[in-house]
Amino acid sequence: MSKVLHILAFFRDRRPQIRRLRGQDVIALLVALIVLFCVYLFIRLADEVKEGDTQTFDEWVLRSLRRADDPQSRSVRPGCVPRRWM
Repeated sequence: MSKVLHILAFFRDRRPQIRRLRGQDVIALLVALIVLFCVYLFIRLADEVKEGDTQTFDEWVLRSLRRADDPQSRSVRPGCVPRRWM
């Protein structure tokens, strides 16, 4: 939470510079911030997966894609997924 407050304080201190930005500049800045945020989230998630912290969730997802009467069966294929992909 302190990181978020630090970021907000950074932008609060730069209000005069931000006010000078025009339409396309603001859009480009927002797109860049969104892309950077998504990259940051991906890196955090990849780190959690690498450490094995998501193992329980991963197993739950895989079990939920199997038939309840035969847990050792292959994954259930949604209709929109071609058979060769499974």
